[in-house]
Amino acid sequence: MLETTLRESIPEDLENRDRALDDVARILNVLRERKISYRQRRPSIVNMMSALEMERFVRSGMVGHYNLPEAELHERRMIARAEIGHFAKLLENEPIGIQIGIVAETLPQSGFQIFRQPEREILTVSPFRLGEHPNIRVGVAMVTSAPEALALHHKVVDEMWKGAMKGSNASRFLRDLLERTQPRPVLAEASAPTALRRTR
Repeated sequence: MLETTLRESIPEDLENRDRALDDVARILNVLRERKISYRQRRPSIVNMMSALEMERFVRSGMVGHYNLPEAELHERRMIARAEIGHFAKLLENEPIGIQIGIVAETLPQSGFQIFRQPEREILTVSPFRLGEHPNIRVGVAMVTSAPEALALHHKVVDEMWKGAMKGSNASRFLRDLLERTQPRPVLAEASAPTALRRTR
């Protein structure tokens, strides 16, 4: 579904659209390699997510644009709900090495990651995003080990982490979110009226 979402986020009339579609395949390959690397190395991860963005994700669904049939939009919302349910389970089980915090306020528009290595730290800042309404084409990413940039981002992380919902509180928030955003069932299209045959 991620591949479908990334492909449909690319405008039909985009110049060099074929090249952009090729980028989707490359992105998916990178993600697969990262997943393999994670399973082999099991690094510690601290992940913070915006409560507002998670609610928007549930309401919108896993979509690249809204120009989809209602039945398809319903299916995409169900996929988003399953993903939120997955995070709720992670928060309940709290796997070793994974910490998740849900921040009530809006997170910075550009996402960032801090990678810790034995001899140094690396900061990546990126406007690109996957998932709901992805952006894989427009923006400038940055990679740096500058101490000032790392210090500022560490400060942001510390402030957000202090106020974030964690563990059972965060899981309960997600369960409540799923409960109050129950989608309405999609009504089947009305069948064409049956012609009445006049009898004598």
